[in-house]
Amino acid sequence: MKSQLKFWILVGSIAVLTACYALFIFLPAKNHIGITQDNIARTEKEIDQSIQRIRQTPELRKERDRIKATVDVLRNRILRPDSISSAVRQLNKLCSTFQVKLNMINFSTDSLMAKSRASGSGAYESFELPVLLEFEGRFLDIGMMMEQTNRLPFIISFTDFSLATQEKSDKLKCETRGCVRIAASKNSQITSR
Repeated sequence: MKSQLKFWILVGSIAVLTACYALFIFLPAKNHIGITQDNIARTEKEIDQSIQRIRQTPELRKERDRIKATVDVLRNRILRPDSISSAVRQLNKLCSTFQVKLNMINFSTDSLMAKSRASGSGAYESFELPVLLEFEGRFLDIGMMMEQTNRLPFIISFTDFSLATQEKSDKLKCETRGCVRIAASKNSQITSR
C-alpha cells in the first residue's frame, strides 16, 4: 500500500507541476511570444514605411526646391512703396502693347502710407493695396492685356469688372477693381539690399 500511495503522490505531484508549468510558464510565454510577434510585424511595417519615405525623399526635395523658387519669384514681384510710379509706367506700357488706353488708376495714398507703416515685423510681410482702374479699348484687346498682367514684375489681381460701350465707337470702357501686393516699408529696406 505504501508503494501505491507513493505512486499516487508522484502522479499528483507531476500533475500539479504540469498544471503549474502550463499556468505560470507556458501560457505567459505563449502570450509574450504573440505580443513579440505583433511588435515585430509593427516594426517591419514601420521599416517599410520608412523605406518608402526614404525613396520619396529626392522627389520631395525637388518639390520643396520648386516651391521655394516659386515663393522667391513671388517675393520679388511684391512692389516696394517707392516703386509704384515705375509699376504704373510698366502697366501703361503693357496697355499700349495691346492698344488699350489706361484712363485712370486710383488708390488712396493715405491708406498706402498707413498700411505700409502699420505692417508687422515679418521679413517678407506685405499687404494688398486696393486700386481702381479704368481702361478703354476693344473687348478682345482688354482681355488679352489682362491675361498678360501675370508677366509684369509685380502682382496685380483684378476682381470686379464693369464694361460699358461708348457711343460712336467700337471701344469699351472697362472699370475694374483690383489689388496690388505692396511690401511693408520696413521690409522694402530689407528686400532692396
